Amino acid sequence: MPTLLLMRHAKAAFPAGLDDDFDRPLNARGKADVPHMARWIGQARLPRPRICSSPARRARETATTMAQLLGVTGGELVFDERLYLAPPGVLARVAQERLAGVECGLVVAHNPGLEEWLGHLCGASAHLPTAAVAAVQLPGDDWHSLEAGGGVLLWQVVPRMLRADDD
Repeated sequence: MPTLLLMRHAKAAFPAGLDDDFDRPLNARGKADVPHMARWIGQARLPRPRICSSPARRARETATTMAQLLGVTGGELVFDERLYLAPPGVLARVAQERLAGVECGLVVAHNPGLEEWLGHLCGASAHLPTAAVAAVQLPGDDWHSLEAGGGVLLWQVVPRMLRADDD
């Protein structure tokens, strides 16, 4: 059964003079949180994921760092403009197209769409703060069930849980 990882981009900055939300970069905390999340995913013993991300700068920086840390290369990291501030139905369609045929896929995108999609997938009412990751086991052997529900929330982890390990 395929595993879908949903990740909200890491914490972003609001630089003075920046006019476009799309161009917001990660702040220091966001940059520090991504390695914690990659380490957690690595310890979960999942197959190396294909990563599909929003191209917004904060999501792109999150996904690119995750890819480097997880050993994802080449065509296993893709950016899709439709994921920028996407609602659940669009997130599902993009994942069906971009993740078909893999055992594990990671979607890096934005709220509120990710939280709503998680609810549609498995009935979970979960909060996804920045850099949080939720793992959902999909029913069956393919990616066609992304809109129908029936998924099982395996785990959810937020960066502050992992930062505590640093203390």
